[in-house]
Amino acid sequence: MPNDTGHSAVSRRLGLEHSASSLTVTRLGALLLGMSFIVSLAASPAPWRSFPWTMLGLCGAGSVVLASSVRVFHRPTAVDRYLGGLVAVGYLLVLAGVLLADWPEQKSAFLTPLYAHLPTLRGLPLNGLAAGVQPNQIGGVLAVIGACAFNLGLTRPNSTVVAGRRMLRPAAWLLCGLCVAVVFLTGSRAALVAFTAAAMATLIMRDRRWVWVPAAAAFALGLMALLVPDVLRAISDAFLRDETASTKVMARLDIWVSALQGIEDHAFTGIGLGVFNDIVPLRYPYETVGLSYTVSQAHNIVLDTALALGVPGCLGLITMVSGLVTTSIKTIRRKSLGSSLSTCLLMGLVAYFIFGITDSLPLSNPSSLTLWFCSFGIIAGARGSQVDRFRNCAL
Repeated sequence: MPNDTGHSAVSRRLGLEHSASSLTVTRLGALLLGMSFIVSLAASPAPWRSFPWTMLGLCGAGSVVLASSVRVFHRPTAVDRYLGGLVAVGYLLVLAGVLLADWPEQKSAFLTPLYAHLPTLRGLPLNGLAAGVQPNQIGGVLAVIGACAFNLGLTRPNSTVVAGRRMLRPAAWLLCGLCVAVVFLTGSRAALVAFTAAAMATLIMRDRRWVWVPAAAAFALGLMALLVPDVLRAISDAFLRDETASTKVMARLDIWVSALQGIEDHAFTGIGLGVFNDIVPLRYPYETVGLSYTVSQAHNIVLDTALALGVPGCLGLITMVSGLVTTSIKTIRRKSLGSSLSTCLLMGLVAYFIFGITDSLPLSNPSSLTLWFCSFGIIAGARGSQVDRFRNCAL
């Protein structure tokens, strides 16, 4: 009995009960998301097309449930290896992005000579390579990886995670620079904004004095909007290059309205994964975008998830992410083994969802692996460090 009381006191002091509750929230969200994957597959008009993405989603949600239920990282070096794997995969994704991208010459005409000299695999006589990969998807993925690398590069050499591998920090900085360069080449404004916001959030988390930078930028933009609106509009149009700001906003609103109509008709089951372009343009036609404008997702992660999986699936995603954010913040505050891992992957999630405001890395695309990679790492690191801290304090 005294032993139980002692363990309870240690547990309360470390806040483990609160961490357990956030892990439970994450687990429930992942379970609800997993059930929604199955229901949406049954409701899909093309189940053979939805099946691969359903299985990918079930594996991702299952990995989150597993990591929140059992200890996955048994040794301190596991965290280091996970981050080392992130950096290695990041380099491979940068290379794949350059070799497979369908470069947006209509957006960035001044970069056309550079695009012509970049190596590519699209000329090979292999099925699917000729079309290339949509540049916005490459930009979104590399914004997430770049945000993680930026945070890892700022991690002090004497911290728990990086102490075993001194080369991990410079490798992360180089990866971050390559990610930013390729994101710029993709012409994805959403990806650039996502990376910038995640990088700024990283700096603010480390030193709150950095908060004056976004505050000053917002104040300057407000003054420009009041005093010289034409100049601000010209800057905006130059940034958008291929479209004016009003055209871009109208196109997004058009797609969102059609997606909301689809959600209203398929609130509980969704339309299924990977069938957006087969259903939405025909049943919920756009007002201004037109069928000649290829749209494969709702350009908003919340709307896209609700449309594909139904409202329960969207609630599952929101619940899971809420638990992930809470878990990572508590892990960071404990300054435990998983703190650096949680901070790094939390910034990846920030980039993922900021990118998902006007674009998205949908669950019906391999790019959604970034979501599952960040989610699994946050939970596994938190649970592993939780057990280590409990044991050390109990002894």
